Parts: sequence; structure tokens; C-alpha cells
Amino acid sequence: MQRPQPVSAAYRLNARLDAASHAKLTELEQKLKASTSDIVRQALDEMYATQIGSAKNSRGLDDLVGKYTHGPRDLARNAKSYQTESLTKKHGGQ
Repeated sequence: MQRPQPVSAAYRLNARLDAASHAKLTELEQKLKASTSDIVRQALDEMYATQIGSAKNSRGLDDLVGKYTHGPRDLARNAKSYQTESLTKKHGGQ
């Protein structure tokens, strides 16, 4: 008996796996009690989130890059000394 296909399935994927990858897939299927398709979907979602999603999320910072044209040029390198200097001025070296 053939497994019924979900109504929303728009694309069928065939993949070739080496023995080690096949063993990993089989172990995941058993451990998660999930189908190969479910595992591939989840892996794709996770890989997309880490590879593409993080790049999309960082685009919100583009407006800030290069915005500030003044200030110490070595702030990143000497942040602690600048912070200490600022706190000393503010609190009088207590």
C-alpha cells in the first residue's frame, strides 16, 4: 500500500546518501519517531535560520554602521580605559 501524500506537497526530493549519512538519518528517524521528510524539513528550517535568517536579522543594523563620525578611533580596543576614565570623572575617583 502506498503512503498517502500530504495535500500541500509541492516538491519531491530524491537524495543520494553515503553509508554514514544514511545511518545518521535512520538513527534520527528512530529516536524522533519522525519520517525522513519531517527530518529533512526540520534540518532545512534550522539551516535556513542560521545561514539566511541571521543575515536578514543583521540588516537592521545597517542604518547604524558608519553613522557616528566622531569619537575615539580606538574605542573598541581601549573601551575599558575609556570607561574607567569616564567613571573617574563622574564620581571623582572614589
